[in-house]
Amino acid sequence: MDPDNPTPIPIPASKNFATTSWSMICSAGGSGIESRDALEKLCQQYWYPLYVYLRRKNYGHSESEDLTQGFFLHLLARDRLQLANSQRGRFRSFLLSSLENYAIHQWRKETAQKRGGPVKLINLDFGDAETRYKYELVDDETPQRLFDRAWAVEILQLAIDQLRSEYESSGKARLFDALKPHLVDSRIDPLVTIAEQLKMSVGAVKVAAHRLRQRYRQRLRDLVLQTVAQPDQVDDELAMLLAALA
Repeated sequence: MDPDNPTPIPIPASKNFATTSWSMICSAGGSGIESRDALEKLCQQYWYPLYVYLRRKNYGHSESEDLTQGFFLHLLARDRLQLANSQRGRFRSFLLSSLENYAIHQWRKETAQKRGGPVKLINLDFGDAETRYKYELVDDETPQRLFDRAWAVEILQLAIDQLRSEYESSGKARLFDALKPHLVDSRIDPLVTIAEQLKMSVGAVKVAAHRLRQRYRQRLRDLVLQTVAQPDQVDDELAMLLAALA
């Protein structure tokens, strides 16, 4: 590999995402094994914002775990998937409104009866959920605001994780780690310092940093596209993400 001419890493075209996940679920009306698998994948990725929402609504730690797990078991039931349609709009809106309805109208049994049950259709790792929640800025946040910010953080972190995997698979993990801070703040770690560390020219590092930011933006768009019903909703959803983090 020529360090002064970093080779681009191919990014899957956005159209590859348009027929999967939430848009597919909406178009299929929630029916079929592919639709169910797509919903389960999305639930695994974005369950934490719902947990945060419940905690901020004054549910306890264990009760929030039970409600989140029970909600997804409930949602993945065949009849409930029929609620997923284009009128439901964004996936985060559908999830939150469905959770509120579930918590108010569907939860009737003692949560202790659900804990450790033999049937779990979705594997949610609650291991560090409470630790993460304690680091949230919750003093004066509404449950909705906290949910939106947690949602935004999940998507941004997923984009970074996917991007690192791409670089790692191409033998460029060190380059990614050095340039990662520049995704959010170009003032961190001057490029000349990075060039010296990586034994690259400053020009090559500038090109690599530019490409990394481009890929990051594309990754974000691809991930957001998975959570909206129509492609023309992506820009509005991206604007929401930025606003939630402000």
